Amino acid sequence: MKLFGSFLILFLSCLNLIAQQSKVYLKVTPRSAEVSLDGEDMGKANRNTLKMGFNERKGIMEHEIVVSAKGYQNFKQVFEVGMPRKESVVIKLERELPTFDPAPEFYIDIEKVVSGVEYSTEVGANTRWKFRFNEEIDLDQKKYKMIEVLSKMGLKTIDGPSDDLFNTGNDKPKTADILIAGRVEKFNLKRGGAESGYSYYSSSGYTSSISINWQFYDRHKKEIIFKETISSDYFFESSLITEEFYNSVVENFYVLFNQGKGLKEILKNQTANRVDFSSISAEELETDSTIIDSSDQSNEVQKVVSSDLFEDQILYEEEVLIPFVQLEKMDVFADLVAVSSNASVTVLIDDRGHGSGFVVSSNGYIVTNHHVIDDAKYVDVQFNNGIILPGDIVTSSEKYDLALIKVRAGGLTALPIAGDLANVRQGDEVFVVGAPGFKELGQSASKGIISGKRSNEGVKILQTDTKISPGNSGSPLINMNGEVVGVINSKFIDEGVEGLGFAIDARYLYNVLGLKYE
Repeated sequence: MKLFGSFLILFLSCLNLIAQQSKVYLKVTPRSAEVSLDGEDMGKANRNTLKMGFNERKGIMEHEIVVSAKGYQNFKQVFEVGMPRKESVVIKLERELPTFDPAPEFYIDIEKVVSGVEYSTEVGANTRWKFRFNEEIDLDQKKYKMIEVLSKMGLKTIDGPSDDLFNTGNDKPKTADILIAGRVEKFNLKRGGAESGYSYYSSSGYTSSISINWQFYDRHKKEIIFKETISSDYFFESSLITEEFYNSVVENFYVLFNQGKGLKEILKNQTANRVDFSSISAEELETDSTIIDSSDQSNEVQKVVSSDLFEDQILYEEEVLIPFVQLEKMDVFADLVAVSSNASVTVLIDDRGHGSGFVVSSNGYIVTNHHVIDDAKYVDVQFNNGIILPGDIVTSSEKYDLALIKVRAGGLTALPIAGDLANVRQGDEVFVVGAPGFKELGQSASKGIISGKRSNEGVKILQTDTKISPGNSGSPLINMNGEVVGVINSKFIDEGVEGLGFAIDARYLYNVLGLKYE
């Protein structure tokens, strides 16, 4: 008997090596997914149990399953002999996405998602309670997931992944060329999913149905380039309604790029719209400006700038290198004003109003006041020839009321910053070019003198009798050599008082904004 028992055990062990039967239980999202086993269609994948036989003698050592669904990437997994007799596999298919290779030159970003569903609207129910839409939509916590989607496609994003952990040398703009916004038009929820009804005791989770009107805005063209409402379903098992509402939005964002009519082609044909002003004729610019590249002089200017009381007031975090330029000497004042007008810009702030500014480098750096761009969501820059370009705020100082903006342009007319500002004297002739009162009055000029040199809360300022008005903030105060000696920032207004305008000393452009001539 003992011998027979041993033989039986040995026999069964051999059978175990020769043949094995295993079961694989699938839990798949989306529920529409189907599964094949070794190329044979096995129907719906979700909650399907697959039986897999292994036979070493017959060479059946592995099985392959493929899970697929329309609009999703296929999932493959190989199961080998020796696997557990029972195994559960949770699979969440990834959405298919179009790809952009090479990546378009423009930058794209998520602007906002807002609700078009009225507060406290009933969006679902079960046997215990009703679900109401009480969401104050704030997608900041989920925005990174949508940024991930954009990056996966090869699009350039403002907050996208970077190998540069410390952001050193990162030349990304602060505002994208194309902005994406969405409005939730419909949101419905069902406990137990569409197939299970509203049973409170159902364990099959929830189904959300959401419709979002997506719009893509081109900041260069000032127009909406794409608009479409996308509907999608999302299945989840948790009871975290708020969390899963946001996940439904992200899921809809995936669907957008698969179903959006012509969206890929629209994006493919967009450009960053970098304007090369050097290719614009003198007639288009109204007046030609002659600029002399005089890099040999830049070191001498920098030495003067770093002297006086400013040598210990290095307040910028990072230097901004700009080409050194010098205007050709002009004997006729009108010619000097004409050149300065080409370097003068109107700074447009959201829908709130405007200020003035001026170009300090041919590659797109522009100076204005901090109070002009303070709390601005968007900054646009209008040039003398009518061209409007989106601007990015590079740096800003509230104390010194200075700000630096960057536009993506080249060949711009730039004004040189005076180096020998310590020798600016009371009585020196100066003029201002800016947009007083109305933006339509951009590049208006007025002439006066330096009335005095003052200090306000430790900040050096120049007093001038040059006529300035609201809208002139950020205008350059220019000497008769065409050099910027100050940045207009305020005017004293009182009964019986006229001609008291003030400008920030231009040396702060180096020490506060970090400008440095190459």
